[in-house]
Amino acid sequence: MVSNGKCAESYSTCIQSITVFYNQYKIYMSEHNANNIFTNLVLVNDKPVSCVYQNPEIRITTTGITTVLLIPKIRAKITFSARTYSILLPFSLFGSHTQGQCGNCNNNRGDDCITPDNQRERCQQMAHEWHIKDEYCHPPPDITLLPTPPPRDTSICDIMKSSVFEDCHGVVDFQPFHTACVHDVRHSVKQSEGCLSLQMYALSCSQAGVCIDWRSATAGICHYTCTGPKVYEACGPPVEPTCDSWFNHKFIHSRNDFTAMLLNRRLEGCYCPSGTTLLSAYSSECVPTCEICRLPNGKFKKANDKWISGCELCRCDEDTLQVVCEPKSCPPLPFLKCNHPGQVLVTDIVDCCPRQRCVPKPVCVFSNHEYAVGDVVPRFPCERCVCSRQKDPVTSLHLLDCVSIPCNTNCAKGYVYQLKPGECCGICVQTHCLVNLPYISHILEPEEVWSPPGDPCVTYKCVHVGDQFLTVEARTKCPPFDPKDCIPGTESVDADGCCKVCIPRGHPCSLSSSMVVLESQGCKSRRPVNMTSCRGACGTFTFFSVRAASLQRSCSCCQEVSTSERKVELVCPDRSRISFTYTHIEACDCIKAHCATPIGPFNLPHVP
Repeated sequence: MVSNGKCAESYSTCIQSITVFYNQYKIYMSEHNANNIFTNLVLVNDKPVSCVYQNPEIRITTTGITTVLLIPKIRAKITFSARTYSILLPFSLFGSHTQGQCGNCNNNRGDDCITPDNQRERCQQMAHEWHIKDEYCHPPPDITLLPTPPPRDTSICDIMKSSVFEDCHGVVDFQPFHTACVHDVRHSVKQSEGCLSLQMYALSCSQAGVCIDWRSATAGICHYTCTGPKVYEACGPPVEPTCDSWFNHKFIHSRNDFTAMLLNRRLEGCYCPSGTTLLSAYSSECVPTCEICRLPNGKFKKANDKWISGCELCRCDEDTLQVVCEPKSCPPLPFLKCNHPGQVLVTDIVDCCPRQRCVPKPVCVFSNHEYAVGDVVPRFPCERCVCSRQKDPVTSLHLLDCVSIPCNTNCAKGYVYQLKPGECCGICVQTHCLVNLPYISHILEPEEVWSPPGDPCVTYKCVHVGDQFLTVEARTKCPPFDPKDCIPGTESVDADGCCKVCIPRGHPCSLSSSMVVLESQGCKSRRPVNMTSCRGACGTFTFFSVRAASLQRSCSCCQEVSTSERKVELVCPDRSRISFTYTHIEACDCIKAHCATPIGPFNLPHVP
């Protein structure tokens, strides 16, 4: 077993703790002081324990001020209280087998202050030779080099000699403790340093069976503050009774090796005030009676107490000391119907009972219809209304946000603005066709045919189909033309001014054909279409008739004598299809035509 604790005497800055190793156990005891409120901390193998810890080999009890470790197998009793501790060992087991700060266990105080190299020193110097190497303890300065401190009032130490400790004078000699007390006070900056020696003397008296109430005689210098609701008692039991009968039976009323080592022992500590009992070993609650019902939150209720928990009425049964709860009774709900648009029936829970009420929905209401926020509400034709997030301060329903709709009367070319019955604004209605070319735009009347300037081979026609006016485009593909094949002087252009024509040499009037891709409004036939035409020469002459005494003319034209209407499907850029009708020439022949009368007189030769 090894112990380490307060460096002996004064001039020390050590942690207020002690660590004990026994067999497989590591017991750590310390006291924490915060704002003059002290709490004990006890760890066994690094796990915190409550006010009592016991296993077959050891028992640890703490009163809040004094912690006692009992080891019956070796009859060892270790008492720890803040910066003081004591170790009681049986001489029969430890005689001449100890060393360190506690000296040799040989009933001879003359060789207790021995250094590790077996040299005898003053106790306040020797203690620092045995401390472990850690950050807490530091060697004291050489007292011979320190200036002589001013005289201190050491009267607090004389309490040991007074009648306060009278019952202990014949049991434990106070002189060694008094000497240490005077030494500590003289070399300290505060008089309360003497409290340690007084506490150590009182502890020795307690171990001898004499309990002394000494702190009340120090005029508050050695006052000890307990954590509420507990209060200080100079002579209390080693284990405080609780409301748990099993706990009291195990640690207080039973007789075993542990209770025998603390028989008739009284300790100073923090206990529940007089007239109250500690609720449990794991609680700091002091209760006026143990006839209580314990609640899950660690609180308690007295027998026959009644209270409301959530939506239940609870009571502490005096016979079983168990909590009995019943649902809280509620009055029946009245019949309520929310008839107005925008309202909904809501059931609230008030004081654990349901209550009904009509509340507005988060909607707008117009013409007995509900609209969610953001919905368009059809109120008037020339308005655009939206259900907004703003609310009516009276009804709490959402309000409409309406703006006037401006009518756009500007129409594109070929369209005319017309009013629409029942509507706020009119629409643009198409009345003409519009031909848009890179270099010119032209409006076509219905059924009008037009060719752009300088391009007679292309014609555009405005066709009325249903409610639409469509522009039909036609492109003429001229047949091959070679002046060598023409009768000289007959070269000219056709009536459309597109293709060159002439009277061919030795070619009578006949039907000819060529393959042409038809195009209208950008829509084209999927393949070339066979287009026919009339070509060739017809008999045309002029002679002077003696009988008529004038020029006689005979004119004929190569033209169609039989035609038919044919349809072809055109494919548009957007992959839609339209039907297009064109004229197909079936047969050609020379047709007699009227010959124009020449302008001016003719000088004809005389014929006998």
